[in-house]
Amino acid sequence: MYFMETATEIQIALVVAVIVFLLLALALLVFMLMYQRKTFRHNQQMAAVEKQFQEEILRSQIEVQEQTQVHIGRELHDNIGTLSSLVKMNLSLADTAPDAGERKRYLDESKDTIKQLITEIKRLALDLNTDRLSETIFSEVIEQDIERLRRLKLFDIGFLQEGEEWSLTKEKKLLLYRVCQEILHNTLKHANASQVSVSLRFTPESLFIRIEDNGIGFDKTRVVKDRAEGPGSGLLNLENRMDMIGGEIRIESKPGNGTKSYIQVPFIET
Repeated sequence: MYFMETATEIQIALVVAVIVFLLLALALLVFMLMYQRKTFRHNQQMAAVEKQFQEEILRSQIEVQEQTQVHIGRELHDNIGTLSSLVKMNLSLADTAPDAGERKRYLDESKDTIKQLITEIKRLALDLNTDRLSETIFSEVIEQDIERLRRLKLFDIGFLQEGEEWSLTKEKKLLLYRVCQEILHNTLKHANASQVSVSLRFTPESLFIRIEDNGIGFDKTRVVKDRAEGPGSGLLNLENRMDMIGGEIRIESKPGNGTKSYIQVPFIET
């Protein structure tokens, strides 16, 4: 009788052990399946983020090329065209000059204008190189754009750089450049400003950019409400690009009080 009870207890214990083992195995299997599913979703999300980032990089490259084309067209019409017309006029005047002295003066003016024209064409050829972003440090690229704006003579624009500059990756430089370029383009197009200032401040931890104008400003509350369509979408696009490079942007503006844009990009050693 005792042995039968003992055998029964052993059988029960074995059954319980098997059941516990099966439950543990099932729990482990469920955990592995959940982990794999979570990993798969994470990989999908990361792939979507990477795809969005690459699409934004491509979009920014196209925008840089388009802005360069606009700049080249303006320079050809306003600057190169004017200098060429001046050379043509001086040569015509030299051809009909009443004496040798007058003819020499017009020819000398033509030579000087041609030298200036050659210099402008060389500078324009450099501007055609849209890969300059990868070949030039960030501050120099911004200075080149500021110099372009100065030549338009629509407003006074100042530039200040502080701190020791550290390098940005090509992708981060491109997106950050497009953000700054878009802000300056909006200033040129909408602000009706007479004074604009751009400052870069490099610290060991971050790059701080400030772009300020004394223009007419805008109602930021209304613009934020129009995020889906209209001017608000432009502000959202700036914010999205800064998010992609781990940066932040803050824009302050009121009607009649100008606009201030603050940008911060953390330093990440590569």
